[in-house]
Amino acid sequence: MLEIGQRLVIHYPESTHISAEPEFRRREVIIKSVRDLVRDPLTVEEYCQRTQVRRSRWLVSARDVQLGAWRRFYLGTTREYCRSTPLRLGLFHPDTGRFVKLLLGPLRRRPTIGFSWRRLRWSG
Repeated sequence: MLEIGQRLVIHYPESTHISAEPEFRRREVIIKSVRDLVRDPLTVEEYCQRTQVRRSRWLVSARDVQLGAWRRFYLGTTREYCRSTPLRLGLFHPDTGRFVKLLLGPLRRRPTIGFSWRRLRWSG
């Protein structure tokens, strides 16, 4: 996969909003870290910060060489690494962080969530 310090040329969309038709822009980045969201999933709080963004398995932190700025992006949103990846939603124990149950998945489109995540309580 990707290695820390690796220089990579990618074509990244101008907008990652789920309703936007992607228009790609060339970027050169240097990889700082790669997070595998299957092994280290997003928390409810992380997901709720940006619910309408395209996501993929690999969350990358990298330095944009041209802009000289740090960026975080989902590798699967780039033209080079785009894959059809269904969304999965799982339940994790709040104290241990251990996986408990797959609630939804795989989904082909993002669900519209009609309740508050903050109202969920652990009762197990």
